[in-house]
Amino acid sequence: MARRVVITAPLKAGSAQRVGEILSEGPPFAVDETSLERHEVYLGDDELVFLFEGPGAEAVATGLFADPEVLGRALRIGEHLAGRAHVPQEVFSWRRPRQLDGVTFGPTPGPGDSDGGG
Repeated sequence: MARRVVITAPLKAGSAQRVGEILSEGPPFAVDETSLERHEVYLGDDELVFLFEGPGAEAVATGLFADPEVLGRALRIGEHLAGRAHVPQEVFSWRRPRQLDGVTFGPTPGPGDSDGGG
C-alpha cells in the first residue's frame, strides 16, 4: 500500500469560498485515530487537493471515503464539486535529508582529520 496519496477534485465556479468555510471546521474524522502522520488540504479557486501521508495512507483514504459517517459530513463539500475526484500518480518526489546533530554523511576523515591523527 502507498505511503502517500493525493486526491484532487474540481470545484464549481464561485464555490471556493463556501468550501473554505466548510473546511475550516476541520476534517470529518478523527485524524489522530488513524495511522496518518500527515494530512493536508489545499483549496484553489477551481480545485480541492487532499494529501494523506503515513503507513497505509492509501488504505486509510479509501476507508475514509467508504465510511458512511465521513461521507455524510463530506457531502456538504460534494455539492460544490464540478466532477469526480481522482488520484493522480506520483511521478517525482524529493525531500531534503534531516540534519542530525553530530552526524555527517561526508567522506570518511583521513589521517590528520580527526583526534589522534598525524
